Amino acid sequence: RVPIEVWNIDTGEQVQIQIYDRKGDPTSGEYQAWNPHDRMYTNFINIPYTEDQDSIEAHLNDMTWNLVWWTSEFVKGEKVTIVYPNPILLGVDKFSFSTADMGETYSATKAAADVEKINVFPNPYYAQNALEPDRFNRFVTFNHMPPKATVRIFNLAGVQVRKLVKNDDTQFFQWDLQNESQLPVASGMYIAYIDMPELSKTKVLKIMVIQAEQVLEYY
Repeated sequence: RVPIEVWNIDTGEQVQIQIYDRKGDPTSGEYQAWNPHDRMYTNFINIPYTEDQDSIEAHLNDMTWNLVWWTSEFVKGEKVTIVYPNPILLGVDKFSFSTADMGETYSATKAAADVEKINVFPNPYYAQNALEPDRFNRFVTFNHMPPKATVRIFNLAGVQVRKLVKNDDTQFFQWDLQNESQLPVASGMYIAYIDMPELSKTKVLKIMVIQAEQVLEYY
């Protein structure tokens, strides 16, 4: 029998505790119900104390505290009290949210100021993007974009390799690293010229693209 009990001091009743001897091995006989000199893992389960294992396993979602005891050389009668404010009870506590009237939802002045924040990531693009779902969908992302904009991609020779038109309410916009013929652009430096006529603003960005090695599946 373990030498401790767990009590809910709010209700005054003994509650369940689950204990795990991290280093113990029941198959070898080296197993302790409680090791006062090494790590013991305990889960407090907020249900009335019972020795019925099936009842315990049916209430694992009622676990609250998960404590690790590095050493616990207690003597009989000692108590450890854990107090925490405003506990959240799953299935009991309810929350409601409301939105306040913020007045104007769009400001051309603020949108024009946000032009200075426009950027592109990842930059440099080095063979892959962590946001790409697979190797067939390559892209870089422009952020802080206005609803309407035209993005023209040029190589260093001044040749336009792609024209993209944005017309949505998100701040993000992607270039799939392809040219007008829907082929992957070559590795190198590119210039993105972003035209925002509704804001009377333009933005120029440099993008470094390093493509992954192209491996043909069929030839």
